[in-house]
Amino acid sequence: MNKRIIISFLFCMSLVVIDSQKTADQKEVADRFRKMSEDFRREMASQKPPKIDFSGSSIRGSNRQGFDVLGRAEVPVWQSRDGRSSLHGNTQYSQHLGGFGGNSKPNYQFGTTFRYRF
Repeated sequence: MNKRIIISFLFCMSLVVIDSQKTADQKEVADRFRKMSEDFRREMASQKPPKIDFSGSSIRGSNRQGFDVLGRAEVPVWQSRDGRSSLHGNTQYSQHLGGFGGNSKPNYQFGTTFRYRF
């Protein structure tokens, strides 16, 4: 009877040791994740917000012939460390309003631009 009690006691103790090892591993993973998220937050805080370029936007025309409305926007998405390569997202909206032909349907365009400076 004493052997069974000793064996069951040792078995319970081994479960406690295994459980404490598991908790230590989970704590280590949580600490690593916390450090990575802090590093990411610090890196994002040091970056400048992207500049949106609205060049090329215009409204042209007259009351008799109607107006052409054009809007463009471009945003830098990614830039290499050396600054020579970059990826930009861009969008464009255009529509003819008024005049003899009336209003046209709006035209939407979306795209990306990759630039490499030699």
